Amino acid sequence: MNGEHVEAGKIFDGDAIMAIRCIMQECASMGGNDSEIPDLMRLIQKVENGEIEPNEAIFQAEAIKESEMAYH
Repeated sequence: MNGEHVEAGKIFDGDAIMAIRCIMQECASMGGNDSEIPDLMRLIQKVENGEIEPNEAIFQAEAIKESEMAYH
């Protein structure tokens, strides 16, 4: 494993964006997601703009997914 993606537990922006996109695909496959996809897209924009830490964005994306799963 190279040190490129691991730095004392730090998650890099690109890694967070990839993780959020995977969560977005999972939510899309569940169907009936009126707000989840736009919410996840906003999280990606916030990561890209430096408005949110990558690990916090992943935490919030997971919460969105869990909410979607609980709804179905």
